[in-house]
Amino acid sequence: MSLPQVESGEDSKRAMDPPTVVYRHPYATMVTAVFLFSLLITVLYFFGLYPGIPKNRPQLDSFLTITVVLFVATAVSWITAIILKSDTL
Repeated sequence: MSLPQVESGEDSKRAMDPPTVVYRHPYATMVTAVFLFSLLITVLYFFGLYPGIPKNRPQLDSFLTITVVLFVATAVSWITAIILKSDTL
């Protein structure tokens, strides 16, 4: 009985390359970029570094709500992209 062979070709190295993942899942990548931007704005506002807007609780709550919704959308889009990709293989 022979052992299974592992392919060490160039295709096996490309699967772990981050730009390849970005090109294969452009919509999930866009949702992730929007989430990261929202997270940046929320963190800047939380620490009082967001210029021109006085810090208050209702505004922080709305930033946190938007960020959580975008986080959920990011997770769903990546899970969907991975599931759809595995169906096509």
